[in-house]
Amino acid sequence: MISDMSFQEVALLTDIVANLERMKGEDDVRSLILADIATLLRAEFACSYLWDEEKKVFDNCFNHNLSEESVRRYCDYYQFHDPITFEMRKRVCSIASEVMPPREFFQTDYYRGHMEPEGLSHGINLYLFDQGQDIGDLRIWRGKSSDDFATRDKQLLRVLEPHLKRSIVRQKQQQLDISCLTNREKEVAQLVGKGLTDREIANYLGIGFSTVRTHLNKSLDKLDCANRAELAVRYGQCFQNAD
Repeated sequence: MISDMSFQEVALLTDIVANLERMKGEDDVRSLILADIATLLRAEFACSYLWDEEKKVFDNCFNHNLSEESVRRYCDYYQFHDPITFEMRKRVCSIASEVMPPREFFQTDYYRGHMEPEGLSHGINLYLFDQGQDIGDLRIWRGKSSDDFATRDKQLLRVLEPHLKRSIVRQKQQQLDISCLTNREKEVAQLVGKGLTDREIANYLGIGFSTVRTHLNKSLDKLDCANRAELAVRYGQCFQNAD
Protein backbone atom coordinates (compact mmCIF):
# COMPACT_ATOMS: atom_id res chain seq x y z
CA MET A 1 0.00 0.00 0.00
CA ILE A 2 1.38 3.41 -1.01
CA SER A 3 1.02 5.89 1.81
CA ASP A 4 0.10 9.56 1.71
CA MET A 5 -1.80 9.47 -1.59
CA SER A 6 -4.54 12.01 -2.10
CA PHE A 7 -7.67 11.34 -4.13
CA GLN A 8 -6.21 13.49 -6.92
CA GLU A 9 -2.98 11.45 -6.95
CA VAL A 10 -4.88 8.17 -7.10
CA ALA A 11 -6.90 9.53 -10.01
CA LEU A 12 -3.77 10.74 -11.81
CA LEU A 13 -1.99 7.42 -11.28
CA THR A 14 -5.01 5.61 -12.69
CA ASP A 15 -5.08 7.94 -15.71
CA ILE A 16 -1.36 7.47 -16.40
CA VAL A 17 -1.68 3.68 -16.31
CA ALA A 18 -4.76 3.76 -18.55
CA ASN A 19 -3.03 6.07 -21.04
CA LEU A 20 0.06 3.86 -21.14
CA GLU A 21 -2.07 0.83 -21.96
CA ARG A 22 -3.92 2.51 -24.81
CA MET A 23 -1.35 4.89 -26.32
CA LYS A 24 -1.48 5.25 -30.08
CA GLY A 25 0.64 6.87 -32.75
CA GLU A 26 4.33 7.30 -33.33
CA ASP A 27 5.15 9.83 -30.58
CA ASP A 28 7.61 8.51 -28.04
CA VAL A 29 5.84 7.15 -24.95
CA ARG A 30 8.30 8.96 -22.67
CA SER A 31 7.42 12.37 -24.12
CA LEU A 32 3.70 11.82 -23.58
CA ILE A 33 3.76 10.89 -19.88
CA LEU A 34 6.76 12.80 -18.53
CA ALA A 35 4.84 15.83 -17.24
CA ASP A 36 2.12 13.73 -15.61
CA ILE A 37 4.65 11.55 -13.79
CA ALA A 38 6.45 14.66 -12.52
CA THR A 39 3.12 15.96 -11.20
CA LEU A 40 2.36 12.62 -9.57
CA LEU A 41 5.69 12.72 -7.75
CA ARG A 42 5.16 16.34 -6.69
CA ALA A 43 8.17 17.41 -8.73
CA GLU A 44 8.83 20.49 -10.80
CA PHE A 45 11.27 19.03 -13.32
CA ALA A 46 11.75 15.84 -15.33
CA CYS A 47 13.75 14.49 -18.23
CA SER A 48 14.26 11.16 -19.95
CA TYR A 49 17.26 9.84 -21.85
CA LEU A 50 17.98 6.68 -23.79
CA TRP A 51 21.34 4.94 -23.38
CA ASP A 52 23.13 4.24 -26.68
CA GLU A 53 25.21 1.16 -25.99
CA GLU A 54 27.21 1.49 -29.20
CA LYS A 55 28.18 5.13 -28.66
CA LYS A 56 28.27 4.85 -24.84
CA VAL A 57 26.23 8.02 -24.38
CA PHE A 58 22.81 9.10 -23.15
CA ASP A 59 20.81 10.84 -25.88
CA ASN A 60 17.30 11.05 -27.36
CA CYS A 61 16.19 13.37 -24.56
CA PHE A 62 12.74 14.59 -23.63
CA ASN A 63 12.36 17.14 -20.86
CA HIS A 64 9.76 18.88 -18.74
CA ASN A 65 10.48 22.40 -17.43
CA LEU A 66 14.20 22.17 -18.24
CA SER A 67 15.92 24.48 -20.69
CA GLU A 68 17.33 23.27 -23.99
CA GLU A 69 20.65 24.69 -22.80
CA SER A 70 20.53 22.27 -19.87
CA VAL A 71 20.00 19.33 -22.22
CA ARG A 72 22.82 20.47 -24.50
CA ARG A 73 25.13 21.00 -21.52
CA TYR A 74 24.44 17.51 -20.23
CA CYS A 75 24.80 15.77 -23.59
CA ASP A 76 28.00 17.61 -24.53
CA TYR A 77 29.84 17.59 -21.23
CA TYR A 78 28.22 16.75 -17.92
CA GLN A 79 27.12 13.21 -18.69
CA PHE A 80 30.83 12.38 -18.86
CA HIS A 81 31.37 14.00 -15.44
CA ASP A 82 28.26 12.69 -13.71
CA PRO A 83 28.97 11.26 -10.22
CA ILE A 84 25.59 9.65 -9.53
CA THR A 85 23.71 8.55 -12.66
CA PHE A 86 25.55 5.31 -13.38
CA GLU A 87 25.34 4.24 -9.76
CA MET A 88 21.60 4.98 -9.79
CA ARG A 89 21.29 3.03 -13.02
CA LYS A 90 22.75 -0.05 -11.34
CA ARG A 91 19.97 0.15 -8.75
CA VAL A 92 17.24 0.58 -11.42
CA CYS A 93 15.10 2.76 -9.13
CA SER A 94 16.76 4.97 -6.53
CA ILE A 95 16.87 8.38 -4.91
CA ALA A 96 19.95 10.52 -5.56
CA SER A 97 20.63 10.96 -1.85
CA GLU A 98 20.87 7.16 -1.50
CA VAL A 99 23.99 7.06 -3.65
CA MET A 100 25.62 10.31 -2.49
CA PRO A 101 24.90 12.40 0.64
CA PRO A 102 23.32 15.74 -0.33
CA ARG A 103 26.04 17.78 1.40
CA GLU A 104 28.69 16.01 -0.70
CA PHE A 105 26.62 16.15 -3.88
CA PHE A 106 26.00 19.89 -3.56
CA GLN A 107 29.77 20.48 -3.57
CA THR A 108 30.38 18.72 -6.89
CA ASP A 109 31.07 20.57 -10.13
CA TYR A 110 28.25 18.51 -11.64
CA TYR A 111 25.72 20.02 -9.24
CA ARG A 112 27.11 23.54 -9.23
CA GLY A 113 27.67 23.77 -12.98
CA HIS A 114 24.72 21.78 -14.27
CA MET A 115 22.00 21.16 -11.69
CA GLU A 116 21.99 24.32 -9.59
CA PRO A 117 21.55 26.74 -12.56
CA GLU A 118 18.31 24.92 -13.39
CA GLY A 119 17.08 24.89 -9.79
CA LEU A 120 17.41 21.11 -9.39
CA SER A 121 18.34 19.64 -5.99
CA HIS A 122 16.52 16.40 -5.10
CA GLY A 123 16.35 13.59 -7.65
CA ILE A 124 14.85 10.16 -8.20
CA ASN A 125 15.54 7.99 -11.25
CA LEU A 126 13.95 4.93 -12.84
CA TYR A 127 15.77 2.96 -15.55
CA LEU A 128 13.78 0.74 -17.87
CA PHE A 129 15.19 -2.46 -19.36
CA ASP A 130 13.70 -5.09 -21.63
CA GLN A 131 15.64 -8.35 -21.81
CA GLY A 132 18.72 -6.50 -20.64
CA GLN A 133 18.38 -3.74 -23.22
CA ASP A 134 17.97 -0.12 -22.13
CA ILE A 135 14.65 1.29 -23.38
CA GLY A 136 14.71 4.65 -21.58
CA ASP A 137 14.80 6.24 -18.17
CA LEU A 138 12.92 8.74 -16.02
CA ARG A 139 14.84 11.39 -14.07
CA ILE A 140 12.58 13.38 -11.78
CA TRP A 141 13.83 16.42 -9.83
CA ARG A 142 12.56 18.76 -7.14
CA GLY A 143 13.85 22.20 -6.27
CA LYS A 144 15.91 23.07 -3.21
CA SER A 145 12.91 24.37 -1.26
CA SER A 146 11.11 21.02 -1.62
CA ASP A 147 11.53 17.89 0.48
CA ASP A 148 13.69 15.04 -0.74
CA PHE A 149 12.02 12.04 -2.34
CA ALA A 150 11.01 9.16 -0.10
CA THR A 151 10.02 5.49 -0.19
CA ARG A 152 6.49 6.28 -1.38
CA ASP A 153 7.93 7.91 -4.50
CA LYS A 154 9.96 4.81 -5.32
CA GLN A 155 6.83 2.73 -4.80
CA LEU A 156 4.92 4.90 -7.27
CA LEU A 157 7.60 4.46 -9.91
CA ARG A 158 7.65 0.72 -9.30
CA VAL A 159 3.88 0.61 -9.84
CA LEU A 160 4.33 2.42 -13.16
CA GLU A 161 7.39 0.46 -14.26
CA PRO A 162 5.67 -2.59 -15.88
CA HIS A 163 3.15 -0.37 -17.68
CA LEU A 164 5.91 1.89 -18.99
CA LYS A 165 7.95 -1.06 -20.20
CA ARG A 166 4.99 -2.72 -21.88
CA SER A 167 3.95 0.49 -23.64
CA ILE A 168 7.48 1.31 -24.87
CA VAL A 169 8.16 -2.24 -26.07
CA ARG A 170 4.79 -2.43 -27.84
CA GLN A 171 5.39 0.90 -29.56
CA LYS A 172 8.88 -0.08 -30.68
CA GLN A 173 7.50 -3.30 -32.16
CA GLN A 174 4.76 -1.39 -33.98
CA GLN A 175 7.30 1.02 -35.44
CA LEU A 176 9.54 -1.87 -36.46
CA ASP A 177 6.67 -3.67 -38.18
CA ILE A 178 5.93 -0.73 -40.49
CA SER A 179 9.47 0.60 -40.84
CA CYS A 180 9.79 -1.22 -44.16
CA LEU A 181 7.14 1.04 -45.71
CA THR A 182 7.91 4.38 -47.32
CA ASN A 183 6.04 7.43 -46.07
CA ARG A 184 3.73 7.35 -49.08
CA GLU A 185 3.06 3.64 -48.62
CA LYS A 186 2.15 4.35 -44.99
CA GLU A 187 -0.27 7.07 -46.10
CA VAL A 188 -1.93 4.74 -48.61
CA ALA A 189 -2.16 1.90 -46.08
CA GLN A 190 -3.64 4.23 -43.47
CA LEU A 191 -6.30 5.47 -45.91
CA VAL A 192 -7.10 1.89 -46.92
CA GLY A 193 -7.67 1.24 -43.23
CA LYS A 194 -10.15 4.13 -43.15
CA GLY A 195 -12.19 2.49 -45.90
CA LEU A 196 -11.27 4.72 -48.86
CA THR A 197 -11.28 3.27 -52.36
CA ASP A 198 -8.21 3.52 -54.56
CA ARG A 199 -9.86 6.30 -56.57
CA GLU A 200 -10.67 8.22 -53.36
CA ILE A 201 -7.10 7.77 -52.12
CA ALA A 202 -5.76 9.12 -55.42
CA ASN A 203 -7.96 12.20 -55.14
CA TYR A 204 -7.14 12.73 -51.48
CA LEU A 205 -3.37 12.49 -51.96
CA GLY A 206 -3.36 14.23 -55.34
CA ILE A 207 -1.62 11.35 -57.12
CA GLY A 208 -2.56 9.10 -60.01
CA PHE A 209 -4.77 6.03 -59.66
CA SER A 210 -2.02 3.79 -61.02
CA THR A 211 0.43 5.27 -58.50
CA VAL A 212 -1.95 4.36 -55.68
CA ARG A 213 -2.11 0.81 -57.02
CA THR A 214 1.69 0.65 -57.11
CA HIS A 215 2.02 1.82 -53.51
CA LEU A 216 -0.76 -0.53 -52.42
CA ASN A 217 0.79 -3.56 -54.10
CA LYS A 218 4.20 -2.80 -52.59
CA SER A 219 2.62 -2.45 -49.13
CA LEU A 220 0.79 -5.76 -49.55
CA ASP A 221 4.04 -7.44 -50.51
CA LYS A 222 6.18 -5.89 -47.76
CA LEU A 223 3.69 -6.68 -45.00
CA ASP A 224 2.87 -10.09 -46.49
CA CYS A 225 -0.84 -9.38 -46.82
CA ALA A 226 -3.13 -11.20 -49.24
CA ASN A 227 -5.57 -8.35 -49.85
CA ARG A 228 -6.48 -4.79 -48.84
CA ALA A 229 -8.70 -5.98 -45.98
CA GLU A 230 -5.78 -7.85 -44.44
CA LEU A 231 -3.55 -4.81 -44.98
CA ALA A 232 -6.04 -2.60 -43.16
CA VAL A 233 -6.05 -4.95 -40.18
CA ARG A 234 -2.28 -5.41 -40.14
CA TYR A 235 -1.52 -1.72 -40.48
CA GLY A 236 -4.13 -0.87 -37.88
CA GLN A 237 -2.44 -3.21 -35.41
CA CYS A 238 0.98 -1.69 -36.06
CA PHE A 239 0.31 2.00 -36.46
CA GLN A 240 -2.91 2.60 -34.55
CA ASN A 241 -2.06 0.38 -31.57
CA ALA A 242 -5.12 -1.77 -32.01
CA ASP A 243 -5.40 -4.81 -29.77
